[in-house]
Amino acid sequence: MKTRKMNIQDVTYTVLDTDLLYHIRKFIERVAPTMSDAYLTTLKLNLETLTVKKSYRYMFLHNILEQHQFMMNYNGKKNEILYHPNYIYLIYQELFHVATTKYNKNMIYQGLSEGTKKNKYRGRGFDTGYTLYLTERYFCDENKGEFFGTHRFTKNIMSQLCDLIGHDQVLYCYMNTNLNHFQRYLVNYASDTEVELFTNIMDELKDAEDKNDFVKMGSLNQQALEYVNKFERMKEKNQIRLIAKK
Repeated sequence: MKTRKMNIQDVTYTVLDTDLLYHIRKFIERVAPTMSDAYLTTLKLNLETLTVKKSYRYMFLHNILEQHQFMMNYNGKKNEILYHPNYIYLIYQELFHVATTKYNKNMIYQGLSEGTKKNKYRGRGFDTGYTLYLTERYFCDENKGEFFGTHRFTKNIMSQLCDLIGHDQVLYCYMNTNLNHFQRYLVNYASDTEVELFTNIMDELKDAEDKNDFVKMGSLNQQALEYVNKFERMKEKNQIRLIAKK
């Protein structure tokens, strides 16, 4: 397959030729100026071998069998995006996964999550919510109705965690595929056990949103918000203590 050299912001990207090259260029042009070059190392590396393919299987499953989750998906192990042609606009959120995915033997690290081929990603709730948070931030003009409505609970919770921890800190963990570092920020406001329980709740919430299980979504979202409120109260207490020491 042919490759193309794209010079954007004085940085050269090598990209496999594809019908969606225009969207890849738009992604880089919008994201690159706001991030350090170090954050784009994984993106540059993955773009060199990234394949983007229209999936007739997705079209059959989505159109005929009405399995509507088959729109677009990034496979980190294969470094491949498969897409239904009606949902090309979803490529931007998948490109955030391309920019944050590292495959090492049996482990896959993606943004704020990590896992193996056999197991579900740990931290997938954090990763999905923050990916959509970033997609909305950078590509709000690409909204096609349902685009920003998916996973709204995990996305809103990640927005609150950005306010709690600081957006730059969350972005650092995400672009460096470091779930553990992100969790260490939360340990400032809760115990290790509580942070792990919160992580599990966020993962279950993401799964419930995948299935549109509204009963579970409501319950899990409430549990997650209780943790966030606890984190915020602890942050206020810590700030008061610092002021008192002065």
